Amino acid sequence: MAVLDPAVAEGGRPPMAMASSPQGGGAPGNGEEEAADVMKVKTGLAGGGSLAMEAAAERDKPCSMSMGSSDDMKELIEKLAAKIDDLKTSLDKLAPLAPVADHLATLTSKVVALQSSTFKKQEQVRALNLVLLCVENT
Repeated sequence: MAVLDPAVAEGGRPPMAMASSPQGGGAPGNGEEEAADVMKVKTGLAGGGSLAMEAAAERDKPCSMSMGSSDDMKELIEKLAAKIDDLKTSLDKLAPLAPVADHLATLTSKVVALQSSTFKKQEQVRALNLVLLCVENT
C-alpha cells in the first residue's frame, strides 16, 4: 500500500497522531490546534471553510458533465456497441462449429490409440523382417 504522508513513510506517526491530548498526558490545546491546522491544509480547508459546509455544498450541486466529457462518453459507448456487434457476428459464425467441438474432444484419445496400434504393427513388421533375413540366409 502506498503511503502518501512522508512522516508515515519514514516510520513515524502522522502529525495528528503526534498531537498531545488530555489522555496522553501532554498539555491539551496546543498539539490539537497544530493537528487541526495540518488536517485543514491536507483537506484543502486552510481558508477557514468547514468540512461539513463543503460536503453539503458538494451534495447540493447537480451532477453535471462538460460537453467534452459527454462527447467522449458517447464516442466510447458507440465503440463499445460496435465491438459487441463484432463479437456477436463472430459468435454467429462459430455457432455451426459447436457440434464439432464434441468430436474434437474425443480426438486426442483416438490419436493416442492410433499411435499405440502403429507402434505394435511396426514391431510386428520388424520381427517379420528378421525372420525373412534368417530364412534367406539359410
